[in-house]
Amino acid sequence: MRHKCFISSKTEDFNYKKYILENMDIDLIDKSLNDAIDSDDEEYIMQVIRRDYLSDSTVTIFLIGSKSSDALGWEEQKYIKRELQGSLYHGQGNTQSGILGIVLPQMNDSVYRGSYSCIRCGGSHNHVNVRDTTISEFSYNYYIPNGDKCAWSEDDRFCVLVTWEEFVKAPEDYIHRAFNKREHLLLKKQKFILDITINKLKLWLFQKFYLMLQFLSQKAFQKLFLGNFSNQLKEETKVQSYLIVQKEMRT
Repeated sequence: MRHKCFISSKTEDFNYKKYILENMDIDLIDKSLNDAIDSDDEEYIMQVIRRDYLSDSTVTIFLIGSKSSDALGWEEQKYIKRELQGSLYHGQGNTQSGILGIVLPQMNDSVYRGSYSCIRCGGSHNHVNVRDTTISEFSYNYYIPNGDKCAWSEDDRFCVLVTWEEFVKAPEDYIHRAFNKREHLLLKKQKFILDITINKLKLWLFQKFYLMLQFLSQKAFQKLFLGNFSNQLKEETKVQSYLIVQKEMRT
C-alpha cells in the first residue's frame, strides 16, 4: 500500500529532495512552508499547516543535513520545526503522520557514532547522535523517555531513521515502517493511559485500605482502653463497696 508523503528539508539539501521527486516512484506532496502563519493561536497554526501544506499526507520525510540542527536557532529553523510539529499534530479531522528521518551522506559520521559499553547492563549499545544534529521535534520522538531502561529498542521510538544510501535501495519499505508507527504510538499511548489509570486505582485502594486500618485500629484501641478502664472501675467500685460494708459491720 502506497502512502502519501511530505518532505521537510532545508534549502541547502534541495538536490536530495529534487532527486526523490524526479527519480523515485513515491506519492509526494511538493510543498514547503516558507511563510510564517500570522497567529498566536497554536491550535490554529497547526490546523493551517495540516490543511494547506501537509494535506492528507500520512508520512513526513525529514532530510537530515548539516543545517538541520536546533543549534542554529528558532529563526533559522522555524519552518522545518513547524512542518514537523504539524506532522505530529493529532487534532480534529486528522491523525499525526509517521516521521522518517533520512541521514544525508555528509552527516553519516556525525549521526552514527559507533557503539559503546554500557556500565549499567554490561552490554553494547549503538550511539546514534540525533540530539546535536537534528531539531528537537525529531530527536525527542526518536529518544522518547523510556523510564529506567539504559537503551532504546525500536518499540521505544516513534521516528524511523535510515541513511540515504539505504533509503534509495528500498524507499517504500522505510516509508511503510514510518506509517506503521502511527498506530503503534496510539496503542502505546492507550497502554500508558491504562497503566496510569491502574496505578491511580491501586493508590486509591491503598489509601482506602490504610484509612480503614487506621479506623479499625482506633476502634480497637478505644475498645481495649475503654474496656480496661470499665473493668478497672468495676473492680474499684467493688473494693469501695466491700470497704464500706466492712466499716458498717464494725460499727
